Amino acid sequence: IKASKTEKRQIEYLSIQEAAALMELPGSDVKGLRDKALMEFMYGTGARVTEVVRLKFSDINLRMNFVTLKDVNEESRIVPLGSYASEAMTAYVHNAYDSIIGREHDDDDYVFINMRGEPLTRQGIWKILKDYGQMLGIETRMTPQILRDSFAIHILQNGGDLKTLQELMGFEDMTIGIAYLAVT
Repeated sequence: IKASKTEKRQIEYLSIQEAAALMELPGSDVKGLRDKALMEFMYGTGARVTEVVRLKFSDINLRMNFVTLKDVNEESRIVPLGSYASEAMTAYVHNAYDSIIGREHDDDDYVFINMRGEPLTRQGIWKILKDYGQMLGIETRMTPQILRDSFAIHILQNGGDLKTLQELMGFEDMTIGIAYLAVT
């Protein structure tokens, strides 16, 4: 029996200039601080959208600049939080989160919430990214996966190795990492 051929997914990603322009779009109001933190976090950690939705305050350590990402199977990995993501997260937590939710946050609270104080959904994140993508004129390709792919490609373009990329992104096997390497 012949196995059917699977279509290889075309890896799309933002240029470094597009990523930088995207991060500059959010304003300094409460919503802007949340959106900047969300995008910097996704781009700076390579987190899957499900991991972002499930992120709680007990999973982040802004003093030591690391985060524990948990997937749907509750498997976790520890990822460093870069300076841009850490600054954006700190500004969001200290200047916006409590005013949105109306109280101080607890360890069991979800980090990313909508303007009604409820946890953001996958669709909510998708819409936020689409809106900012539209401002840049790239709304057709602006998805959570684009930020994840951009994270991977930019690491490899700047001298990162496949083993590190595999650990940061939580790949089960190296074939996915090789697909990113083929792009660079």
